Amino acid sequence: MSKLSKILTGVAAVIAVIGFYYFVMILNYGEDAIKSDPDVQGSTISPFVTFSVIVLVLAIASAVIFSVINMVKNPESLKKTLLSLAVLAVIFAVAYMFSKDTSLVDAVGNKDWQATIDSGEAGSISKWVDTGIRYSVVLGAIGLGLFVVDIVKGLIK
Repeated sequence: MSKLSKILTGVAAVIAVIGFYYFVMILNYGEDAIKSDPDVQGSTISPFVTFSVIVLVLAIASAVIFSVINMVKNPESLKKTLLSLAVLAVIFAVAYMFSKDTSLVDAVGNKDWQATIDSGEAGSISKWVDTGIRYSVVLGAIGLGLFVVDIVKGLIK
């Protein structure tokens, strides 16, 4: 077992113990106390959320840092990554072009529904939301298609 592996195992164990401590504390107080007592929320839930955010940020930072280091060490990987990012950017641009910036309406088409944006009928927020939805649908369809192709390849072999 390498030195880095031992260090990472130790860090994972510390994170697990801290997370288990907060889990036990939350179970100990009970659901009603957590919902109604601000002191319990401040002493248990708030530190747990802060701890979770710190762990998430560290995980994201380490993933990005190690990915960049790996790409710099392996130029072929860098080319593939840049090509993949370009394809994602093109798909995003197409999703943006086809997105609408019309006002939000309910399922029947009523514009006086509660979901209408308070500050106006339409705008850039609607366009970005529609872009995100279209982008997700396109990427989901591509993923599903590749999944089906992989299943068919596996059945053929």
